[in-house]
Amino acid sequence: MKALVVGAGVSGLTAAVLLKRKGYEVFVLESRDHIGGNCWDHKPNNCDVYVHKYGPHIFHTSDETAWKFLNEFTSFNDYKHKVVASIANQLIVPIPYSKATEEAMGLVLSDEEIVNTFFKPYSKRMWGCPYEEIPSEITGRINFRRDDHNINYFTDTYQGMPSDGYAIMFKRMVTEIGSSNVLLGCGIDVWRSWAEEADLVVYTGMLDEFHKLEHDRLPYRAVEFIFDMHEQTEHAVVNYCLPGLYSRTTDFSRFYEDEVSSTILCTERPTAWNPKNDSIVPAYPMVHFPKAEDILVKYKGMYPGKDVVLCGRLGTYKYMNMDMAITNTIDRLEEQLGCKLY
Repeated sequence: MKALVVGAGVSGLTAAVLLKRKGYEVFVLESRDHIGGNCWDHKPNNCDVYVHKYGPHIFHTSDETAWKFLNEFTSFNDYKHKVVASIANQLIVPIPYSKATEEAMGLVLSDEEIVNTFFKPYSKRMWGCPYEEIPSEITGRINFRRDDHNINYFTDTYQGMPSDGYAIMFKRMVTEIGSSNVLLGCGIDVWRSWAEEADLVVYTGMLDEFHKLEHDRLPYRAVEFIFDMHEQTEHAVVNYCLPGLYSRTTDFSRFYEDEVSSTILCTERPTAWNPKNDSIVPAYPMVHFPKAEDILVKYKGMYPGKDVVLCGRLGTYKYMNMDMAITNTIDRLEEQLGCKLY
């Protein structure tokens, strides 16, 4: 039995490992020149810091399955993510809003004041439209911790960064699959000819491209990443909750709590996604926005094929954290094959 996996990101490599263990001969086709999708990292020349090429990815989950699966390929450090916000009067305060935020500000904000201070400017820049036009499914995620002093950004049971970086973790997955069976730098439609000889196709690319753009492009927000050598900063991530071009900065050295003389600072600028611009990748599906919903309904009504599984963030057009991508892939494959895989 042959399985073709389209995409070597988190979802694709998870699928490939599980199908290999099930006895399939697995081939993985990836359009980029590296594995790991948007989670891929590397150490640039003259810098001993793991840099995430597509912005910061911090692993966190309360899902035992996702945690157990990734721990087969890496150990994790005990990093607990903390985020601060830059607000008016040059104040730097911890977020989500909590008692610690109130102490740093020296005052208590109403719910409306919290939204106006922390969310309206940031969200308008993030989504490219006024806050009032952002779907309630997104604005409803606003998190207040009025009775809590916890300054950790996440509250999941398991948190941390891969001890050797993400790229090494993914390379160990590829080793299990068979490195000669993972092909990089493929065109986005090369898989179609390969699929003719496959008993099962797992597709993790863009949903609209799978259907040859029959119903127009699904919209995404994109992010432009600017990387600079910099002296080590105090904070891992700073969100800018003021009007301006940039949404946040990341000091990658803080993910491993190393004291270094120089680091890489990543500055992010949200922008509209243009498929003709290869230097900026689609980052956030604009799920729940009216234009996206209209197009998505049409694609979801199209039959992908009896032996095809669509999964992952792009294949399902859903925003997913890494743990969700893993469990989504496992669930969809188990449903397709009618058996337990993990």
